[in-house]
Amino acid sequence: MYKVMGVKKAILAVVLFASVLGLILFSLSKIQPYWAVSGTARKIPIYNVETQRKAVSLGINCAWDDSDIYEILSILKNEDVKATFFVVGDWCEKYPEALSAIYEAGHEIGSHSDTHPDMTKLGKEEIIEELRGCAEKIEGVTGEKTILFRAPSGAYNNLLIDTASEMGYYTIQWDVDSLDWKGLSGAEIYGRIMSKITSGSITLFHSGAKNTAGILGKIIKDLKNEGFEIVKVSELIYKDNYYIDHAGTQKKASEN
Repeated sequence: MYKVMGVKKAILAVVLFASVLGLILFSLSKIQPYWAVSGTARKIPIYNVETQRKAVSLGINCAWDDSDIYEILSILKNEDVKATFFVVGDWCEKYPEALSAIYEAGHEIGSHSDTHPDMTKLGKEEIIEELRGCAEKIEGVTGEKTILFRAPSGAYNNLLIDTASEMGYYTIQWDVDSLDWKGLSGAEIYGRIMSKITSGSITLFHSGAKNTAGILGKIIKDLKNEGFEIVKVSELIYKDNYYIDHAGTQKKASEN
């Protein structure tokens, strides 16, 4: 009799385990990717733009020194194109003449934070201080506010994007990385840009990188030869009635 009871308990345990496992598997089958779950989506910055224009934007980060700024500005002037410079507040403080030269040449200026920290490790008030500090330094030289922000090292989270948005910023990433900060040769930088760029692309270059200024002119010439129009980031992105898909592509929302 005891053996029969033991067998029955064993069978019952197996049935209960199978039922629980079935419920778990069923629940997992209903889980959707984070971008498809209402209220839990991870926020994404603008990496590139879906557009009918054959247009791209040159995004240049300024965080190190001003050693090649005037050479870059000369190249841009000779090619008659405008770029968007994302500047760190500390850089503005050290090189106000360079910032003024960028502004006076008609280029666009965006924020790259005040001190270049990992902003995903900051609380909301600290994020506000980083954005406000850089904005004050930019405005102190140019007299104008900026609406663009690029996160240091491209590190972001929902809090950062939401806080930047509340302060009137569009958070801008990139889809074409020159990797110039790694000290790549001019030929390597050229190959990366020209093989990856497409309509709506936003690039990542750095001032103060070893070979950026030396190859930038050829990149611009060849982009033009391929029919690309080079515009400021603020002229490429949509300001309203848009959404950003899970890959970071900004798209115009349906007006229906």
